[in-house]
Amino acid sequence: MRGVILSTRPHVVIIGGGFGGLSAAQALVDITLIDRRNFHLFQPLLYQVATSSLSPGEIAAPLRGVLSKQKNARVLLGDVVDVNLNTNAILLADGAIVQYDFLIVAAGAQSSYYGHEEWRQWAPYPKSIEEATEIRHKILYAFEVAERISDPVSRASWLTFVIVGGGATCVELAGAIGEIARQTLRNDFRSIVQFQSRVLVFIQWAFQDLTFSRGARMITGTTTTDFNFNKEIAAERSQPNAEITQPAGNAQR
Repeated sequence: MRGVILSTRPHVVIIGGGFGGLSAAQALVDITLIDRRNFHLFQPLLYQVATSSLSPGEIAAPLRGVLSKQKNARVLLGDVVDVNLNTNAILLADGAIVQYDFLIVAAGAQSSYYGHEEWRQWAPYPKSIEEATEIRHKILYAFEVAERISDPVSRASWLTFVIVGGGATCVELAGAIGEIARQTLRNDFRSIVQFQSRVLVFIQWAFQDLTFSRGARMITGTTTTDFNFNKEIAAERSQPNAEITQPAGNAQR
């Protein structure tokens, strides 16, 4: 697909179909919304996809469906690669050009590893459906492996989950993983004792222990410096663990 997409009247182009993009689209008169995906994702509930409480389809809605009653709005599936401020033109990855009179960039945020991009392969961050389902696989797979292991030390390692960070996502994930171990799956496995799993939360500081009641242990006063293929996290001391998630912060796209 190559060509020029021209508007016949002044209109606003919005890049991104998240909360900001949709809010702007519903308030403006003549808009074109461009997103690399054709659905709106309710990110606050991604942790529930990551912990098997919800399916991906329950937190995603087609952008065209959301804006279907707005005849002044159109949705384009595309990946924006460049913006020419001199000609008021947007270049898409497939070569298409979209003209605009006013531009709103609401592309959202992506996970930040604070200069340690090598951590990304070991510690997924639930910012997309793919990352949430990857975390879900890791959590459930850890229980499956622990069910087959007879060595108590190895089993304890697989049933130890480490979360780095103390924000809202951290609290929700820690509580949900603890709930899976102590309630959801407690009758499904024969070799795993209900309280064998551990959820460790590494954080520099916290006003209060928000996850203690759900079986998570918050370790304050620590700074994560490294973790590796052997699933050891270096902070105040090394902790062998089954899986690591890193909901520590966001970076603008």
